[in-house]
Amino acid sequence: MFKSYYATSIVALLVMLSACGGGGGSDNPPGSDNETSILFTHFRSDQGVVISSASASATLTENSEYSSVSVVNDPGVGDEQVISPASGKSLFFDYDFQKENDDQDEFGVFLVDVTSGSSLSESAEFFVQEAGANEASIDLSNYVDTQIGVQFQLASLPGDAASGSSVVIKNIRIK
Repeated sequence: MFKSYYATSIVALLVMLSACGGGGGSDNPPGSDNETSILFTHFRSDQGVVISSASASATLTENSEYSSVSVVNDPGVGDEQVISPASGKSLFFDYDFQKENDDQDEFGVFLVDVTSGSSLSESAEFFVQEAGANEASIDLSNYVDTQIGVQFQLASLPGDAASGSSVVIKNIRIK
């Protein structure tokens, strides 16, 4: 499965989160006390990723030269911290995953403990192999006082011969 196949990617690519809007990567809309928007301002990306000019969305496009493409924010390597977990809060995001019928690809999101490099738990992961647009969330409540990271990734699974998949990620928020 994807988790074991890309375990080394998880260690290498992390994103720090903070529920109190810890730095220039968040944008609190007027009148929204319970929701913190996260922009891609302080995210780094692989070849095959396009960040919108307003940093509000990222498009990950499958690249035939690499098995995966990712967008990350990793304070461990100098990226500005954007948020941290809080009780009763979740990380929400919208995605639109497009692929051909014969594509063997997966869109995944991982929360990672930045001190150990390992996945926090299966409940801190989101994977989808079916094309479609939806909203997804990962509960942050269990990770209060824990340094965490997150990785958005589009990956080719074993046996994938096509290279036409893409995923648009937008509306990242803590609520």
